[in-house]
Amino acid sequence: MIRHLHTIPYFSLIFLFIFLCSSSSATDKDTPSLSDQTGGKSVWTWADKSGSEHAIFISRQAGETWEKPQKISTNEGVNIVPAVTNPTADDLMVVWSNFTGTQAQLRYRLLKNGLWTEEKEYYTGLSSNMAPSVCVDGKGKVWLVWAGFNGISDEIYYTTWNGTSFATATAITANDIPDIQPVLGIDSPTGAPWVQWLQFSESGYVKYESVWNGSTWTEPVLVPSVEEITTPEEQTTDTKRTLMVKKGGTGTSSGQKEAATNTEEQLEIEIPTFITSPESASIHIPGYAVQSLSVRSIIPIK
Repeated sequence: MIRHLHTIPYFSLIFLFIFLCSSSSATDKDTPSLSDQTGGKSVWTWADKSGSEHAIFISRQAGETWEKPQKISTNEGVNIVPAVTNPTADDLMVVWSNFTGTQAQLRYRLLKNGLWTEEKEYYTGLSSNMAPSVCVDGKGKVWLVWAGFNGISDEIYYTTWNGTSFATATAITANDIPDIQPVLGIDSPTGAPWVQWLQFSESGYVKYESVWNGSTWTEPVLVPSVEEITTPEEQTTDTKRTLMVKKGGTGTSSGQKEAATNTEEQLEIEIPTFITSPESASIHIPGYAVQSLSVRSIIPIK
Protein backbone atom coordinates (compact mmCIF):
# COMPACT_ATOMS: atom_id res chain seq x y z
CA MET A 1 0.00 0.00 0.00
CA ILE A 2 1.24 3.46 -0.86
CA ARG A 3 1.79 5.64 2.20
CA HIS A 4 -1.13 8.02 2.68
CA LEU A 5 0.13 11.59 2.44
CA HIS A 6 -2.72 13.38 4.15
CA THR A 7 -3.06 11.61 7.49
CA ILE A 8 -2.04 14.86 9.15
CA PRO A 9 -3.86 17.73 7.41
CA TYR A 10 -0.94 20.13 7.51
CA PHE A 11 1.24 17.74 5.50
CA SER A 12 -0.58 18.84 2.37
CA LEU A 13 0.95 22.27 2.90
CA ILE A 14 4.54 21.06 2.63
CA PHE A 15 4.93 22.95 -0.65
CA LEU A 16 3.66 26.21 0.83
CA PHE A 17 6.27 28.80 -0.05
CA ILE A 18 8.29 30.37 2.72
CA PHE A 19 7.24 33.93 1.87
CA LEU A 20 4.20 33.47 4.08
CA CYS A 21 6.50 33.02 7.06
CA SER A 22 9.01 35.71 6.14
CA SER A 23 9.51 38.57 8.55
CA SER A 24 10.12 40.89 5.59
CA SER A 25 6.97 42.58 4.32
CA ALA A 26 6.28 44.88 1.41
CA THR A 27 4.35 48.09 1.84
CA ASP A 28 1.57 49.25 -0.45
CA LYS A 29 3.91 51.58 -2.31
CA ASP A 30 6.34 48.74 -3.06
CA THR A 31 3.83 46.92 -5.26
CA PRO A 32 2.01 48.05 -8.44
CA SER A 33 -1.70 48.64 -7.83
CA LEU A 34 -3.62 45.38 -8.07
CA SER A 35 -6.76 47.41 -8.69
CA ASP A 36 -5.27 49.01 -11.81
CA GLN A 37 -4.48 45.60 -13.28
CA THR A 38 -7.52 43.55 -12.26
CA GLY A 39 -10.44 45.96 -12.13
CA GLY A 40 -10.52 46.04 -8.33
CA LYS A 41 -12.62 42.90 -7.86
CA SER A 42 -10.13 40.32 -6.60
CA VAL A 43 -10.89 38.11 -3.60
CA TRP A 44 -8.56 36.72 -0.94
CA THR A 45 -9.52 33.70 1.16
CA TRP A 46 -7.28 32.08 3.74
CA ALA A 47 -7.07 29.83 6.78
CA ASP A 48 -5.90 31.35 10.03
CA LYS A 49 -6.18 30.87 13.75
CA SER A 50 -8.93 32.81 15.52
CA GLY A 51 -8.50 32.18 19.21
CA SER A 52 -8.66 28.41 19.57
CA GLU A 53 -10.25 27.99 16.12
CA HIS A 54 -8.68 27.22 12.75
CA ALA A 55 -11.08 29.22 10.60
CA ILE A 56 -11.60 30.35 7.01
CA PHE A 57 -11.61 34.08 6.30
CA ILE A 58 -12.38 36.14 3.21
CA SER A 59 -11.87 39.70 1.99
CA ARG A 60 -13.08 41.20 -1.28
CA GLN A 61 -11.36 44.02 -3.08
CA ALA A 62 -13.36 47.21 -3.50
CA GLY A 63 -11.32 49.39 -5.82
CA GLU A 64 -8.09 50.40 -4.10
CA THR A 65 -9.15 49.03 -0.71
CA TRP A 66 -10.11 45.69 0.80
CA GLU A 67 -13.18 44.87 2.82
CA LYS A 68 -12.76 44.01 6.49
CA PRO A 69 -11.83 40.30 6.77
CA GLN A 70 -14.85 38.12 7.51
CA LYS A 71 -14.82 34.67 9.10
CA ILE A 72 -17.04 32.41 7.02
CA SER A 73 -16.43 28.93 8.51
CA THR A 74 -18.88 28.04 11.27
CA ASN A 75 -17.73 24.60 12.44
CA GLU A 76 -15.34 23.82 15.30
CA GLY A 77 -12.93 21.65 13.32
CA VAL A 78 -9.61 22.50 11.68
CA ASN A 79 -10.36 24.37 8.45
CA ILE A 80 -7.58 24.70 5.86
CA VAL A 81 -6.65 25.16 2.16
CA PRO A 82 -9.58 27.26 0.86
CA ALA A 83 -10.31 27.97 -2.82
CA VAL A 84 -12.60 30.68 -4.20
CA THR A 85 -14.24 31.64 -7.51
CA ASN A 86 -17.17 33.63 -8.95
CA PRO A 87 -20.09 31.44 -10.15
CA THR A 88 -21.59 34.72 -11.40
CA ALA A 89 -20.30 38.28 -11.54
CA ASP A 90 -21.66 39.14 -8.09
CA ASP A 91 -21.64 35.75 -6.32
CA LEU A 92 -18.84 33.77 -4.68
CA MET A 93 -18.15 30.13 -3.87
CA VAL A 94 -15.55 29.12 -1.28
CA VAL A 95 -14.54 25.47 -0.80
CA TRP A 96 -12.09 24.19 1.82
CA SER A 97 -10.95 21.10 3.73
CA ASN A 98 -12.27 20.47 7.22
CA PHE A 99 -10.36 18.11 9.48
CA THR A 100 -12.21 16.46 12.37
CA GLY A 101 -10.70 13.49 14.16
CA THR A 102 -9.38 11.04 11.58
CA GLN A 103 -11.11 12.40 8.46
CA ALA A 104 -10.85 15.46 6.24
CA GLN A 105 -14.01 16.37 4.33
CA LEU A 106 -14.86 19.25 2.00
CA ARG A 107 -17.05 22.14 3.13
CA TYR A 108 -18.36 25.11 1.20
CA ARG A 109 -20.37 28.32 1.36
CA LEU A 110 -21.84 30.57 -1.31
CA LEU A 111 -22.36 34.30 -1.34
CA LYS A 112 -25.63 34.89 -3.23
CA ASN A 113 -27.38 38.24 -3.57
CA GLY A 114 -25.13 39.66 -0.88
CA LEU A 115 -25.93 36.96 1.70
CA TRP A 116 -23.92 33.90 2.74
CA THR A 117 -25.68 30.55 2.52
CA GLU A 118 -25.40 28.00 5.31
CA GLU A 119 -22.07 26.15 5.51
CA LYS A 120 -22.47 22.65 4.07
CA GLU A 121 -20.39 19.51 3.82
CA TYR A 122 -19.80 17.81 0.49
CA TYR A 123 -19.47 14.16 1.47
CA THR A 124 -17.38 12.29 -1.08
CA GLY A 125 -17.17 8.83 0.50
CA LEU A 126 -13.40 9.28 0.84
CA SER A 127 -11.64 9.49 4.20
CA SER A 128 -9.42 12.40 3.20
CA ASN A 129 -10.18 15.29 0.84
CA MET A 130 -7.46 17.91 0.51
CA ALA A 131 -6.26 20.85 -1.61
CA PRO A 132 -9.50 21.77 -3.43
CA SER A 133 -9.31 23.91 -6.55
CA VAL A 134 -12.43 25.48 -8.09
CA CYS A 135 -13.30 27.35 -11.28
CA VAL A 136 -16.12 28.26 -13.66
CA ASP A 137 -15.89 27.16 -17.30
CA GLY A 138 -16.86 29.10 -20.41
CA LYS A 139 -20.47 27.90 -20.15
CA GLY A 140 -20.87 28.97 -16.53
CA LYS A 141 -20.50 25.50 -14.98
CA VAL A 142 -18.63 25.26 -11.66
CA TRP A 143 -15.90 22.60 -11.49
CA LEU A 144 -14.15 21.33 -8.37
CA VAL A 145 -11.05 19.10 -8.13
CA TRP A 146 -9.13 17.86 -5.09
CA ALA A 147 -6.84 15.10 -3.82
CA GLY A 148 -8.77 12.31 -2.12
CA PHE A 149 -7.61 9.16 -0.31
CA ASN A 150 -9.39 6.01 -1.54
CA GLY A 151 -7.90 3.61 1.00
CA ILE A 152 -4.87 2.80 -1.16
CA SER A 153 -3.38 6.11 -2.30
CA ASP A 154 -4.19 9.75 -2.91
CA GLU A 155 -5.84 10.29 -6.30
CA ILE A 156 -7.27 13.32 -8.10
CA TYR A 157 -11.08 13.61 -8.07
CA TYR A 158 -13.55 16.02 -9.63
CA THR A 159 -17.18 17.05 -9.45
CA THR A 160 -19.48 19.73 -10.90
CA TRP A 161 -22.12 21.97 -9.34
CA ASN A 162 -25.73 21.63 -10.55
CA GLY A 163 -26.93 24.87 -8.98
CA THR A 164 -27.93 23.38 -5.64
CA SER A 165 -25.38 20.63 -4.87
CA PHE A 166 -22.25 18.85 -6.09
CA ALA A 167 -22.46 15.67 -8.17
CA THR A 168 -20.94 12.35 -7.10
CA ALA A 169 -17.14 12.42 -6.82
CA THR A 170 -15.38 10.83 -9.80
CA ALA A 171 -11.71 9.89 -10.09
CA ILE A 172 -9.48 11.43 -12.74
CA THR A 173 -6.49 9.28 -11.75
CA ALA A 174 -6.50 5.63 -10.65
CA ASN A 175 -2.90 4.47 -10.48
CA ASP A 176 -2.22 3.56 -6.83
CA ILE A 177 0.48 6.27 -6.83
CA PRO A 178 0.10 9.40 -4.68
CA ASP A 179 -1.34 12.28 -6.76
CA ILE A 180 -1.66 15.55 -4.86
CA GLN A 181 -1.97 19.37 -5.07
CA PRO A 182 -4.29 19.77 -8.09
CA VAL A 183 -4.64 23.16 -9.79
CA LEU A 184 -7.71 23.74 -11.95
CA GLY A 185 -7.83 26.23 -14.83
CA ILE A 186 -9.83 27.19 -17.90
CA ASP A 187 -8.57 27.16 -21.49
CA SER A 188 -9.25 30.60 -22.94
CA PRO A 189 -10.03 29.60 -26.57
CA THR A 190 -12.39 26.71 -25.73
CA GLY A 191 -13.64 27.56 -22.23
CA ALA A 192 -12.93 23.95 -21.18
CA PRO A 193 -11.30 23.06 -17.83
CA TRP A 194 -7.85 21.55 -17.41
CA VAL A 195 -6.14 20.27 -14.29
CA GLN A 196 -2.50 19.84 -13.32
CA TRP A 197 -1.22 18.03 -10.25
CA LEU A 198 1.86 16.48 -8.68
CA GLN A 199 2.52 12.75 -8.84
CA PHE A 200 5.03 10.92 -6.69
CA SER A 201 8.03 9.31 -8.40
CA GLU A 202 11.33 7.82 -7.27
CA SER A 203 13.07 11.10 -8.14
CA GLY A 204 10.49 13.29 -6.40
CA TYR A 205 7.19 14.83 -7.48
CA VAL A 206 6.54 15.46 -11.17
CA LYS A 207 3.69 17.37 -12.79
CA TYR A 208 0.89 15.75 -14.80
CA GLU A 209 -2.01 17.23 -16.72
CA SER A 210 -5.42 16.25 -18.04
CA VAL A 211 -7.93 18.27 -20.12
CA TRP A 212 -11.71 17.95 -20.33
CA ASN A 213 -12.54 17.08 -23.96
CA GLY A 214 -16.28 17.67 -23.67
CA SER A 215 -17.24 14.25 -22.36
CA THR A 216 -14.31 12.94 -20.31
CA TRP A 217 -10.84 13.79 -19.04
CA THR A 218 -7.97 13.01 -21.40
CA GLU A 219 -5.29 10.49 -20.46
CA PRO A 220 -2.90 12.18 -18.00
CA VAL A 221 0.35 13.31 -19.60
CA LEU A 222 3.62 14.37 -18.07
CA VAL A 223 4.23 18.12 -18.21
CA PRO A 224 7.87 18.63 -19.31
CA SER A 225 10.39 21.05 -17.84
CA VAL A 226 8.85 21.16 -14.39
CA GLU A 227 10.62 23.48 -11.99
CA GLU A 228 12.25 21.72 -9.07
CA ILE A 229 9.91 21.40 -6.10
CA THR A 230 11.45 22.09 -2.72
CA THR A 231 10.27 22.09 0.84
CA PRO A 232 10.07 25.29 2.89
CA GLU A 233 13.36 24.49 4.62
CA GLU A 234 15.10 24.68 1.25
CA GLN A 235 13.61 28.04 0.29
CA THR A 236 15.37 31.34 0.72
CA THR A 237 14.26 33.29 3.78
CA ASP A 238 14.65 36.80 2.36
CA THR A 239 11.56 36.66 0.14
CA LYS A 240 9.09 39.51 0.52
CA ARG A 241 5.36 39.01 0.98
CA THR A 242 4.94 39.55 -2.74
CA LEU A 243 3.77 37.14 -5.45
CA MET A 244 4.38 36.89 -9.18
CA VAL A 245 1.58 35.15 -11.07
CA LYS A 246 1.21 34.33 -14.75
CA LYS A 247 -2.05 34.93 -16.54
CA GLY A 248 -1.65 32.13 -19.12
CA GLY A 249 -4.31 30.92 -21.49
CA THR A 250 -4.17 27.14 -21.39
CA GLY A 251 -3.06 24.30 -19.23
CA THR A 252 -0.80 22.85 -21.88
CA SER A 253 2.95 22.90 -21.71
CA SER A 254 3.05 25.10 -24.80
CA GLY A 255 0.66 27.56 -23.19
CA GLN A 256 2.82 27.66 -20.07
CA LYS A 257 5.90 28.36 -22.15
CA GLU A 258 4.17 31.25 -23.89
CA ALA A 259 3.03 32.70 -20.57
CA ALA A 260 6.50 32.39 -19.12
CA THR A 261 8.11 34.28 -21.98
CA ASN A 262 5.51 37.02 -22.23
CA THR A 263 6.30 39.49 -19.45
CA GLU A 264 3.13 41.44 -20.22
CA GLU A 265 1.14 38.48 -18.92
CA GLN A 266 2.83 38.54 -15.51
CA LEU A 267 1.29 40.25 -12.51
CA GLU A 268 3.01 41.21 -9.27
CA ILE A 269 0.76 41.33 -6.24
CA GLU A 270 1.22 41.74 -2.51
CA ILE A 271 -0.17 39.57 0.26
CA PRO A 272 -2.30 42.04 2.27
CA THR A 273 -1.14 42.84 5.78
CA PHE A 274 -4.45 41.64 7.25
CA ILE A 275 -3.44 38.09 6.25
CA THR A 276 -1.12 37.89 9.24
CA SER A 277 -0.09 34.25 9.58
CA PRO A 278 -2.05 32.13 7.14
CA GLU A 279 -1.69 28.38 7.12
CA SER A 280 -2.94 28.43 3.52
CA ALA A 281 -4.46 30.99 1.16
CA SER A 282 -5.66 31.66 -2.37
CA ILE A 283 -6.68 34.66 -4.43
CA HIS A 284 -9.29 34.97 -7.16
CA ILE A 285 -8.23 37.44 -9.85
CA PRO A 286 -10.88 38.06 -12.53
CA GLY A 287 -9.76 37.07 -16.03
CA TYR A 288 -7.07 34.58 -15.02
CA ALA A 289 -7.05 31.02 -16.37
CA VAL A 290 -6.53 29.67 -12.83
CA GLN A 291 -9.44 31.31 -11.04
CA SER A 292 -8.31 30.38 -7.54
CA LEU A 293 -4.57 30.98 -7.39
CA SER A 294 -3.26 29.05 -4.41
CA VAL A 295 -0.12 30.18 -2.69
CA ARG A 296 1.17 26.66 -3.20
CA SER A 297 1.04 27.21 -6.97
CA ILE A 298 2.38 30.79 -7.15
CA ILE A 299 6.00 31.61 -7.93
CA PRO A 300 7.67 33.75 -5.23
CA ILE A 301 9.77 36.76 -6.22
CA LYS A 302 13.42 36.38 -5.25
